[in-house]
Amino acid sequence: ANKVGEEYSTGVFETMRKHPFTLVIDESNYHGADKVLALLAHVCDGNPRTMFVQLLPCPDGTATGLFNSINQFFRYVG
Repeated sequence: ANKVGEEYSTGVFETMRKHPFTLVIDESNYHGADKVLALLAHVCDGNPRTMFVQLLPCPDGTATGLFNSINQFFRYVG
């Protein structure tokens, strides 16, 4: 298991639960590779910063597909 990654993710999610944030997304569309969706959060907690949230698989690059991937992820992490 990746303990450092787990602890980082836990800290990001706790920060996002406690403070206002905006979500920034970027979908890759490389030939020959799986499509992925990068999630970043601009967090406003007295120390404004951008935090890496997750790379998600995103087989459907439509607006509905992006929404479904993000929604499913946040339902999973709570």
